[in-house]
Amino acid sequence: MRLLQFAPCSGYSRADRIEWTLDFKKTLCKMRSSSICACRSIQKLGIIRRGVPTVLAVQQEELEAWLIQEVEKRGSSLIDAGTMSIQRKENGSYQFQWPDQVSVCCNLGLQQKTLPYLECLRTVMMAAHTLFPEAPEEKRRGWVRAAAGIKLPGRLEYLEHVKGLRENSCFSRIVFDGGHNATALQALADQLKVWQIENYVLVLGFARDKLIDPLQVSLSQLCGHASRIFTTQAQSPRAASPEELSDFLASVLEESPRFPPIELQATVEKTLERLYAWQEEPIVVSGSFYLLGEFFQILNLGKEC
Repeated sequence: MRLLQFAPCSGYSRADRIEWTLDFKKTLCKMRSSSICACRSIQKLGIIRRGVPTVLAVQQEELEAWLIQEVEKRGSSLIDAGTMSIQRKENGSYQFQWPDQVSVCCNLGLQQKTLPYLECLRTVMMAAHTLFPEAPEEKRRGWVRAAAGIKLPGRLEYLEHVKGLRENSCFSRIVFDGGHNATALQALADQLKVWQIENYVLVLGFARDKLIDPLQVSLSQLCGHASRIFTTQAQSPRAASPEELSDFLASVLEESPRFPPIELQATVEKTLERLYAWQEEPIVVSGSFYLLGEFFQILNLGKEC
């Protein structure tokens, strides 16, 4: 689920907050037997503010009707990002067309981007249009270029020639991704295919509450193209232990035709020491952003080797 609220709301009283909090709890209790996806979505509805428009990204069909009902019930008008079109042209550029028929065509170097990235871009463009509906074509072209240039550290971050801490050490390729749910892991698996990265060394570390059934399909795809897997943990009380994660992976991969070896390491530092043996191979680090943060602190990512 992706909901985007983009303006402050005045007149939002404490009584409203209490009423909505109780409503969230009652709704969540009623949904205990429903899908995990819906249960987790109801928690995110806490960002909704009465009277503030909400931009709704393209949703899974079984979730969309329920989300629309819940958003409207909370007093917010709904803007469907799906009413904006993004089309890729033969020359590699993209045409963005808003519901008011204003369109711009930009060459943004997005050939290496997969669908989830474009969906995020579509949602942001619809939010900008809602704020500034009369914006001319050139202004909107600037929106697209600005949004396409935004990079989130640790989200599908592909680095080459990463200097290690050992003398003369150099990791040829590392992909960092804070994908910690099924959709994000699927996006990572798809992006690795686009980059033609396979037979990689995979480092995983998740929060304990993320090890749930919906993760299995995308995690199986990700692990299926790995040559070796390391399970480790960030220094966080929520982190699953390497043993817990290894057991979860074993259940995920038990039906897989390819079961790469799994090695357990207690800390990020110890994992990094082991990775020097595969510094010529592609390495993919995924899971909790806390895990990625520890890698970033240890490695000097500003220096190439």
